[in-house]
Amino acid sequence: MTISSTTTECDCCDFAAASFQCSRHPLMGGKNLTAQLVKEMHQASLMGHLWGDSMYELEQAELAAETPAQLTARLQKQEAAEEASAQQLKHYELQKRAAINTDAKTGALKRSSGMACRDAEEPAKWVVGKRKLGNYQEWTATDPLAKSQPAKRPAGVPSNAVFWSYGCEHHAKGTCEHLHPGQPGYEAAKATKKAGKKHAGAEAIMANACYLSSKPAAPKPSPPCKPAQVMQDSW
Repeated sequence: MTISSTTTECDCCDFAAASFQCSRHPLMGGKNLTAQLVKEMHQASLMGHLWGDSMYELEQAELAAETPAQLTARLQKQEAAEEASAQQLKHYELQKRAAINTDAKTGALKRSSGMACRDAEEPAKWVVGKRKLGNYQEWTATDPLAKSQPAKRPAGVPSNAVFWSYGCEHHAKGTCEHLHPGQPGYEAAKATKKAGKKHAGAEAIMANACYLSSKPAAPKPSPPCKPAQVMQDSW
């Protein structure tokens, strides 16, 4: 709601109780709780308080007045919301990999990288953040071989952590393009990766790579300047 500049000249809107309704400005005060809040905000602004400051003070007062039962209920509700958000994030990651790597009609993998999956034998864990963003954290599950999310999180694991079971869940969904235990070539690819060698396919690509340089070509040397002719006067 936008408050008219004329309210700054109205004694009722500026100084009267929030429950007192102004005859000139019916949307300010009265029995309507929203109108009372608008009036309180207006009066607070006259004293130099911003809207955000007033809302913060109101929230702090409500929190201070909570009973132990209300506090417990609020924390449980907040935790449930964060857990639901973590589940949605995991579902998004699984769906994104499926959209990239599988055929929309048949569900079959479009390609195979020929490399061992880094998550093929990863222990079950809880994860928050991204490595690329530098805010990555993980907590190993009580049972590192767990194939499903436990009913209760270990102590110290935040409620917004995403649970990933043992191994590669993308492979379990049929959407991972890398090699996994039991697939042909996995052990050889794993040994190659452990030895720090490049994948054979990558070596072939790099062997045929054409490198472009952004370094400018050296300028050609200028021809030597001819000596200037000396002009002599006829007299």
